[in-house]
Amino acid sequence: MIGAWATEAIERLDEEMAQVGPTPLRPFPLPEDWGVRL
Repeated sequence: MIGAWATEAIERLDEEMAQVGPTPLRPFPLPEDWGVRL
């Protein structure tokens, strides 16, 4: 369940970042990183 919450949170952050503009640096782990750590 934690993984699903993390995925949803990352998707929301991705949308916010997309509104600001594309950037190679992200202040949070990529979904792949979450999948491995969780």
